[in-house]
Amino acid sequence: MDIYTIRSELSKGKTIFDLPLRVTYYARVSSEKVEQLNSLENQVYYYPNYIQNVKSWTYIKGYVDEGISGSSTLKRDGFLKMVRDGKYDTFDLILTKEISRFSRDTLDSIGYAREFLKNGVGILFENDNINTLYTDAELRLTIMASIAQDELRKLSERVRFGMKRAIEQKRVLGNNIIYGFNKNDGKLEIDEKEAEFVKEVFSLYATGNYGFKKLAKQLYQKGFTNRKGSLLDQSTLTRIIRNPKYKGFYCTNTVTRLDYKNTKQIRMPQEQWKVFECKDTIPPIVSDEIWDKCNKILKARSDTFKNKQKNKTIFQTRYAFTKLLYCNEHETLTPFHRRVGNKTKDKHTWACYRYIKFGVNQCACPILIESELLEIMKHVIKSYINNKNEIITDLLKRYEEAEINNNYNKQIKILNNKINIIKQKKDKLLELVINGYIENTEFSKRNDVLSQEMDEYEKSINSMQNQKDNVKNAKDNIEKLHIEIQNELNFDKNIDEYIKLIIDKIIVHKINGSRKNVNLEIFFKLGEKKFINYDVGKKPI
Repeated sequence: MDIYTIRSELSKGKTIFDLPLRVTYYARVSSEKVEQLNSLENQVYYYPNYIQNVKSWTYIKGYVDEGISGSSTLKRDGFLKMVRDGKYDTFDLILTKEISRFSRDTLDSIGYAREFLKNGVGILFENDNINTLYTDAELRLTIMASIAQDELRKLSERVRFGMKRAIEQKRVLGNNIIYGFNKNDGKLEIDEKEAEFVKEVFSLYATGNYGFKKLAKQLYQKGFTNRKGSLLDQSTLTRIIRNPKYKGFYCTNTVTRLDYKNTKQIRMPQEQWKVFECKDTIPPIVSDEIWDKCNKILKARSDTFKNKQKNKTIFQTRYAFTKLLYCNEHETLTPFHRRVGNKTKDKHTWACYRYIKFGVNQCACPILIESELLEIMKHVIKSYINNKNEIITDLLKRYEEAEINNNYNKQIKILNNKINIIKQKKDKLLELVINGYIENTEFSKRNDVLSQEMDEYEKSINSMQNQKDNVKNAKDNIEKLHIEIQNELNFDKNIDEYIKLIIDKIIVHKINGSRKNVNLEIFFKLGEKKFINYDVGKKPI
C-alpha cells in the first residue's frame, strides 16, 4: 500500500493491524558480549512470530546486524541492504525496538526515518511509541531532533571544558601514535629506539642540505622507515619537524570549528598556536635550538613554495626538454640534463644524467645539441597538428564525460562526511575518558582504530583529488592546444611552449652503437608515437 492510502485508512479509525501491509523488522546489538547476543537472539525470535501472528500482514524476511556499533552505518551490511530494498517497494513497514537501533546519533536516525517515509515506508519504533505512518509522527520526530541537537551542543561544550581542564592538569591529549614517545596515563615517555630516528631527522634537516624526498632516502639507507617498513612520506616528516612536543612543549589551538554543528576542522595559522613549555610531562628529544633551526628552514622553504605558486611563471620548468628527454641505455629511464661544456660554450647540449655524473664508462648515450633538437621539434609539431582538430574535439568530449561519470566532487564529499562522523566519535570517546567512564587503555585502543580509519579516508581523498586534477590538467592542455591550432602558430617564438603542450616524452637511442647516429622515440600526449633518425652535428631536417 502507498502512504496516501495507508494514512487515509488510518484517518477512518483503522489501525495498522487492520491493513494489508508487508512488514519486516530490523534488529541490532552493539557488541559481541554474550548478554547482547542473547538480546539479538530474542529479537530475531520475537519479530517474525509477532508479524506472522497478525493476519492482515505479510511477513518479509528481517534485517540483522550482529556485534556492530550503531555510531556509523558504514559496516552495517544488514541496515544498508534494508535502506536499498526500501527504495524498491520491498516492504511497507519496519518494526524495530527504538530510535537508537538505527543509530546512536538521534539526528541520523530521524534522517533515515524521513528517508524511508519519502520512499513510502513507515517505521514503528516500539519503545519510543512512534509510528511514522501517522501524520503526527513528523511533529514528534522534529521535537526529538531539537532535543538531540541541544544535547549535541551541550556535549560539545562539555568536551571543550574537559579538554581545557585536562590541559591545565598537564595531561597530554590527542593521538597516541607519535614517533619517539609512548603515552602512559596522560604523560609521554621516550621510546629510546624511535627517539634515535627523531634525532636523526632533526640532525639531517638542520644542515639545510636536505629536502624531504632526499631526507627520506637518506633515512631509509640508515634503516629508518615508517611503521610499514617503507620510505617516510613528506607529510610525516613535516609533522615531525613542526611538532613542539619534540622540544618538550605542549601545543593547542592548532585547529578550530565554526560551531558545534559544523564538524569540519579549520587549521589555525601557526602564529596563533598556543605553545607552552611542559617538560615534566613531555620530556624533550631534541634541544630548543635545533628544533627552532629546523622550523626556520621549513618556514623559509614553505614561503618560497607559496611565492612560486603565486607566480606560475617561476614554477614552470625552465627549459623546453626538462623532464621530457630520457636515456634508453639503463634498466630504468634516466633523464637528460641541460649543460654548457668548456668546448661548447656557445652551444647548449643535453646529456644523460649518469654520463654527466659518472662519465662515459657509466653511459655512452649520444650528447644532443639543443638547437638541433628545436629544429626537429618544429618540423615534427608542424606535421603533427595539421589533422588534429577532429581528434582534439573528440578528446575534449571524452574528458568532459570522464569528469561527469567519475563525479569526483561527490565522492570526495562522501569521504569527508565519513571523516566528520569519525571526528564526532572521537569527541564522544574523549568525553567518556575525561568523565572516567572508560579507562585510558580502552580509550587508546578505540581512538587508534578511529585514527587509522580516518587516515585511510584521507588517503582516498588525496588519491581522488589527484585523479580529478589529472583529468582537469589534461583537458586544459587539450583546450589550449585546440586554441593554438586555430590561431596563427609562431614556432620561432613559442616552440618551447608547444613542445611542453604536445610532447609527453622523448626516449633517446643509439643507432648501431654510434653516439653520433641518434633515434628519437617521440611520445605525444594524445597517444601517438613517432620515430626520428638523424646524425648529431649535421642539419637534422
